[in-house]
Amino acid sequence: MGSVLAMKQRSDKLYRWVLTAIAAAIDQGRHPVGTRLPGKRGLAEAFAVSRPTVRDVMVAPELRGLVVRRLRV
Repeated sequence: MGSVLAMKQRSDKLYRWVLTAIAAAIDQGRHPVGTRLPGKRGLAEAFAVSRPTVRDVMVAPELRGLVVRRLRV
């Protein structure tokens, strides 16, 4: 049970770390308004985390109004 808790805590730390880094990049203008963020695969590679972690992170900025999800055309 202890290892499950440790994995959950590590996952939460990764989630917060990636979320903070993406929000900072947007705030600092590295991803200007109207531009596309890298895809899940690119972000996962950049942060050395899994794509599911990136997917979960991308919901938070969307809710905070930092990003808008749009369909590709």
